[in-house]
Amino acid sequence: MTMPAKQSRASNHYEFLIMQSINLDFKRLLNAILFFAYFCISPIFSDSLILLEREVTSQIPGSKLYFLSDQTNSLTIEDIQTDSFNERFVPYGDESPVLGFSSSTYWFKFRIKKTHNNPNQYYIVIRNHSLDKIAFYQYLYLNDSSLSLRHTIAGDNYSSNIKKVKFREYIFEPDLSGDGISTVYFKIESTASLFIPIYIYQKEYFESLVFREELIYGIFYGTLITLFLYNLAIFLYSKEVTYFYYIGYILSYLLMEASSLGHTYLYLWPEKQGWENASVPFFVGLTIFFSTLFSKSFLKLSIYSPFFNRIFILFSIFGLLVSVIVFFFPMMLINIIITLLSLIVLSLILFSGIYIYNKKFKPAGIFIFAWVCFTIGSIFTILRLFGLMEYSILSVYGIQFGSFIEMILLSIALTKKIDIIKDENQEAIKRTIIFQEQANAELEKKVKERTAELNKSLISIEKDLTMARNIQINILPKNLDSILHFNIKSLYIPLDKVGGDFYDVCLLTPRKLRILIADATGHGVQASMITMSIKSDYESLKMFILDPGELIDELQKRFLEIYRKMNTYFTAFIVDIDLDENKIIYASAGHPSQYLIRKNTLIELNRTGHILGLVSNKTWISKSLPFEKNDKLFLFTDGLYEEFNHDYEQFGDDRLKTLLQDHINSSIDELIDTSLLNLNIHLGEKKKQDDITIVAVEGVYDDK
Repeated sequence: MTMPAKQSRASNHYEFLIMQSINLDFKRLLNAILFFAYFCISPIFSDSLILLEREVTSQIPGSKLYFLSDQTNSLTIEDIQTDSFNERFVPYGDESPVLGFSSSTYWFKFRIKKTHNNPNQYYIVIRNHSLDKIAFYQYLYLNDSSLSLRHTIAGDNYSSNIKKVKFREYIFEPDLSGDGISTVYFKIESTASLFIPIYIYQKEYFESLVFREELIYGIFYGTLITLFLYNLAIFLYSKEVTYFYYIGYILSYLLMEASSLGHTYLYLWPEKQGWENASVPFFVGLTIFFSTLFSKSFLKLSIYSPFFNRIFILFSIFGLLVSVIVFFFPMMLINIIITLLSLIVLSLILFSGIYIYNKKFKPAGIFIFAWVCFTIGSIFTILRLFGLMEYSILSVYGIQFGSFIEMILLSIALTKKIDIIKDENQEAIKRTIIFQEQANAELEKKVKERTAELNKSLISIEKDLTMARNIQINILPKNLDSILHFNIKSLYIPLDKVGGDFYDVCLLTPRKLRILIADATGHGVQASMITMSIKSDYESLKMFILDPGELIDELQKRFLEIYRKMNTYFTAFIVDIDLDENKIIYASAGHPSQYLIRKNTLIELNRTGHILGLVSNKTWISKSLPFEKNDKLFLFTDGLYEEFNHDYEQFGDDRLKTLLQDHINSSIDELIDTSLLNLNIHLGEKKKQDDITIVAVEGVYDDK
């Protein structure tokens, strides 16, 4: 649309430049003609002129605001003032332009004229903090037909320190010193949603308005900080994870609001333009992250709805990802993502709250009401942003009022939830106590009955174990003192009624003695059963003319036939003492080292093969050593030294060896007694932990 007044102003601009190079008289004549032409044609377009009257403290350009879209992002103020581009400006028609997300540059213009001589100053304010770049141009046509130009830049791509008036939004001071008409241009670029609320305020009115607004925001921030500290204290006391998510939600939302309103940019990071652009979506992502986790925990979704629980976990991850990708993706794309994600999450929270409330979870009622308040407040703000609702307390502060009520209600809901859980726990404890009392009475009755039955069974088992003990003791060698040419002493102490140790003594010839000492794994009834099997097999083999190694080989074969699949093992030591040849022949199947005592020397008889019960093709070798007059053999099972006292200190093989060395000249009776005495001293009041067997022997040569 072509506007004659605008053409006049454009011509006036170019003539102003020409007049600098011509003489003064001609310049005055030309200006007078142009000034006369302007007043002749201006009544035609008086409806597009914004009159600044003394009684009007604030105005919105509204239908008198014209705009132009620059999709090339290359137009300058000089281009815009040419006739070809001037014709492209069209009236917006609404109070505040809402153009959504766009990569284009937008130009806006309107004309203003002060109608009074009052010295009141005026501000032109763009009430949207999140715009990236704003260029302000004012062309003032004075009464003497001269032209004045004013140019200012602003936006969150620039340091907030360049602002002449320290305010979170963008304030421009037009020059209204004369009676002329001004044309105001704005050039705006932004990756955020292009909502352009332009207001014209009298300075005094605006300052009072700002004071009221900042007071309300101060109360809002103070309330959120108080709620944060209050719930933080509860979290530190209770360690309840729901409070952790809630304080994370409060803090992230507080920083999101402060960033979106421009307070952080004004006071916390005025020089961090890059971070300022990313801060709002960053904190929105964190708000989504904590709000979903809080809602999931508060509503007990893992119990009441595993499906919703998985959905909330997924969206919490999305929120966290948004806070990361803000530094790597175009900001316009990020703004679109967070807008859609916020709407989805808010809907999801409300729907899941209603769903869980229908599951008879009482605290969900307050939870739903809190989020409804937040939603209503957000709707008021959105309607104002899109020009569908006039500026009012609800439209300007709707989201703050909504979130203020929401935060308080959620704190109440959390406390209510804890109280309900406590009441439920108390009720559950009462029911549990009653149930336990009933169960205890029933149990006592059954225990008495079972105890009587068990006592009968225990008496029977005790009799059986006593019988088994008598049998096991009776199969051990007796009348060892009656064996000629040998002095033999033995000790057998089972851990339980029956044990897993076993020994046997037999004469192969009048002056040749064979001794077996064995130890089955474990102790008690199971081990005693194995020893009975060993005894049976050994009885059928011991009188054969075999050396000890061959005898162990044959025992292994027979043992594996029965116990191959039972993971049962035993150690054995077999020794033949031949007084005619003055030697001993022995073989050891994994048994502890035994001792040959000769004068002042302690000789160890070490293993000659692995334990019995392992599947292997290896055989056991026999070894031979001299056995002279006054030599003694000290044979035992590992229960003699693998005993621990209250300090978990083992008696140990080294202690036993030292003990034998210290009493090397003692008789075999004294050696056995001394060993047992020292073991008992070591154990103190601690009970023995294994079966103990000792066999000591020495040759008697007087009758040879």
